[in-house]
Amino acid sequence: MSEIKKDPINPARVGVYNQAVTEMKDRDLREFNFQQVKLISKSIKSMFGPKGFSKLITPRGSKTSFVTQKGLEVSKALKKPLPVVKMLIELAETQEKNCGDGTKTVILLTELLWEKARQMINDGIHPQLIDHGFSLAIKKSLEILDETAIAIDSGNDNIVQKLFSNNLTNKFAPEIKQICLDFFQELLENRNSVLRNIDNFDFSDIYFRKTPGKGMTESTIINGVIINKEKPNWSMPTRFEDPRVILIQRSLDFFVPNNVTSTPEAQIKDPAKLKEFEQFREEYYKSLAENFSKQDINIILCQKKINEAFFDACANLGVIALDLVGEKELKTLSKMLNVGTISVLEDITENDIGHADFAEFRHMPHQDLFFLTCKNSPIVTFLLRGGTDHVLSELQEVLKSSLKVTLQSMQDKKVLPGGGALESEIARALKQYATMFENKLQIVISEFGNALENIPAFLVVNAGGEPLEIIPTLRGDHDQGYKYNGFDCNSNSVVDVLDAGILDGYRVRKHCLRTASDMARQLIRIDDLIIVYDNKLFKEIEEEGRPAKEAKRNEEIRQYFKKNDNKLFGGL
Repeated sequence: MSEIKKDPINPARVGVYNQAVTEMKDRDLREFNFQQVKLISKSIKSMFGPKGFSKLITPRGSKTSFVTQKGLEVSKALKKPLPVVKMLIELAETQEKNCGDGTKTVILLTELLWEKARQMINDGIHPQLIDHGFSLAIKKSLEILDETAIAIDSGNDNIVQKLFSNNLTNKFAPEIKQICLDFFQELLENRNSVLRNIDNFDFSDIYFRKTPGKGMTESTIINGVIINKEKPNWSMPTRFEDPRVILIQRSLDFFVPNNVTSTPEAQIKDPAKLKEFEQFREEYYKSLAENFSKQDINIILCQKKINEAFFDACANLGVIALDLVGEKELKTLSKMLNVGTISVLEDITENDIGHADFAEFRHMPHQDLFFLTCKNSPIVTFLLRGGTDHVLSELQEVLKSSLKVTLQSMQDKKVLPGGGALESEIARALKQYATMFENKLQIVISEFGNALENIPAFLVVNAGGEPLEIIPTLRGDHDQGYKYNGFDCNSNSVVDVLDAGILDGYRVRKHCLRTASDMARQLIRIDDLIIVYDNKLFKEIEEEGRPAKEAKRNEEIRQYFKKNDNKLFGGL
């Protein structure tokens, strides 16, 4: 039995399914969704652009806080159990995962498009017409984006470095930015090894190892892998040059069941038997270590646990052995050394042995690390130093984001003009494109362009400029054909962004446009929200209605058999 009841979240008039479920429709739903989208957008508007501010976040129940420039982190902090908020967070997560940047842009653009759509719906334009208009607008926008893109090749270091530098803007103090630029310069100089095949380069081949202590200027980059392991035996060698390395998946302890450390000695009560067992164990591990040493294997990296007796035997022979090396690390090492992991110890060939350039244990203030480097390695590891974990985490995020955007653009062989030049050019083209339509689609397509034009306005506001002066100037320049004119946050003026080195990643912007428009169109097509706000009551109501459902089903079965009785059982 239904009853009229107000929604506990929104006091607007709603329909009711039962006492545990409420329904929100049409204008009430649009206003409700828009307010939630606007809430998230408002929280990140001041972060947008090179001059945007950072946010200080203290997670609930945590004693620590952190500073961030990432739109995704802020959206997660505002997370609420509301459908539209969850959709926006998933949108930002998708942008971050695929492109490494653009989370603030995609949220802001979604809110701007949704606001324009809401205004048009209130003015009497049907949602389906707006959806169709937005579909036409985004198709045209992507065409303009490709026409505006600047072609590059993997050897054009100047544009590539400008793009990387532009992504570091406002992230750290100048000296830290220089460290990041030096890192990237080193990557470019080692292109023949690290980026030798940029089209097939896998960003997952770049690793980060954070080590608190000292300053950021002590950070470094290596061609190879850093494993968080200390020397298991003090007499093992500390370093090797040109080591031969073997990777082992299986356990080296054949008599330890399931690779779980046990104490067979405790089960032997006879002193003679115990002495015999100790002698056997010592000889077994000594023989095993000698077999590796005879093949000139200097480093043994095993995924399973290794017995202390084997460590002792290796140390006596001058061999480094490490156990409990992670499965992911073994796969990385396998790729770096161009060898597979082995599980059969009896038939080791030269093809199973990898060759590295250098191996060393290093003692750090808070941990011991094992370095394994290879000059021509496709694997790169950044060793990040800093005073606190928060600073290191922020440095890692900045480097990861900037590197991903830049390397993706090198793969795409395209970059885009920044400083709002792209959005201004698309807005101009859309307004011209809209004149081809004589119905309300003209309004819809123009409003799509107006929403895009608001993106450079946020850049101007956060840089302390006056958008009422800058935006008309920018619009006029693009009308005159200066499609690469955009806003420079440092000079607070309109400049040619190509000359100023203000560039954006091709894949980032393209993905932003696509996903933001898809999200806005999806929100437009929603006309009903059903909320189960009392799960316990909902289950109780379901349980109460179950006997009636079962009785109805039984009656349907009875009627079916009655109707088909002769057909089914006539021959019996």
